Amino acid sequence: MTSTDYMIRTTPRIAEEMDADRETGHRMTMSLFPRTASTSARASWNVLWTVLHGSTVLIRTTHTGELRLPDWVKQFDHHPTTQRAIGDQVTFTLELAALRTPRVRVDPTLHAQLKAGSDGTPRPPGQGKAYRANKIAVPRDEIYDWAITKLTRHGIHPEHIDIRWYRTIRLPGHRDSLPIARIHATGTITDATTYNQTKHHAHNLGKGKAYGTGLIAEHAETK
Repeated sequence: MTSTDYMIRTTPRIAEEMDADRETGHRMTMSLFPRTASTSARASWNVLWTVLHGSTVLIRTTHTGELRLPDWVKQFDHHPTTQRAIGDQVTFTLELAALRTPRVRVDPTLHAQLKAGSDGTPRPPGQGKAYRANKIAVPRDEIYDWAITKLTRHGIHPEHIDIRWYRTIRLPGHRDSLPIARIHATGTITDATTYNQTKHHAHNLGKGKAYGTGLIAEHAETK
């Protein structure tokens, strides 16, 4: 599966609004795509977005049709998302939803009941009722080590990580909030398949994709 990077220049006010109000940012991003009643359009088109410096919004998607150009788009350019190989050095900025699932011990008897069929017979792995703990915010003093683990798992050996900021974004429409860490990192590709899939797909790197997280924005000095 291939994806395309769209570099969209807008006004400083609009870029600031999209960055500050992530629900607005999501709506404006999806206004570029064909109108659809589907609630899974973002996921089906693997849409990721982030606000860069210079009033630029970077959008990455596997959608192959032409995009709509609403009034907030002032300049527009696009190119295929760059593939990387093992050993390549990359420098990038990335916003991550700083959430993790706490370890929870489930009583063995309850586990057996959840995974069993109606007749009490154990079902194969992957079948039966699921259980999971609610995700919690990663504590501020654990963000650095957490980010290292996250990047390593996605095919990058991090050599330098700078936590630019860590803050909680309110999501009024959901009466909820989302902790986000913005990191600047340099590293070496150790697993090109995983790294390239992470760049191209909207379901691999963390939660909160609709709200501007999960997109690896490589810098020009990347080799």
